[in-house]
Amino acid sequence: MITVTFAAPADELFAVLADHQDMPRWLPLLRRVDVDNSGSRQPGVCDVGSARICRGIGFGTVRETFLAWEPGIGFAYRVEGWMMPLTDHLAVVRISPRDDGGSTLQWSQHFRDRGIILKWFCPWGIRQLLSYGIRNLGGTIRS
Repeated sequence: MITVTFAAPADELFAVLADHQDMPRWLPLLRRVDVDNSGSRQPGVCDVGSARICRGIGFGTVRETFLAWEPGIGFAYRVEGWMMPLTDHLAVVRISPRDDGGSTLQWSQHFRDRGIILKWFCPWGIRQLLSYGIRNLGGTIRS
């Protein structure tokens, strides 16, 4: 799990994380992100059932389907389409307000790995990429 504090309030941090098309600005190796709301429980709105289609550099296309979506609080998503040796990939993002008006972000990745060599590299690589991206995320928040 990666935990980072921000000066921005929880609603503002959530709004930045929910701006899916802007993700390549702060998350390295993403070329483009599209959103498919056709499966959303609220048609036309990002919610449970919506999907992010992430087109990356070096890892192909990944589809992230939202299993939970609570504005200002967080979301969870299932990851499919990996070219990596990972299965049953689930990510959970939680945002907690702090007493000083800021917020704390917790982002965890859960998956089963397989293979011999890449099974050791993938968990490390995902954590490094996500840590770098979250540090960049701080520069996109105006608070």
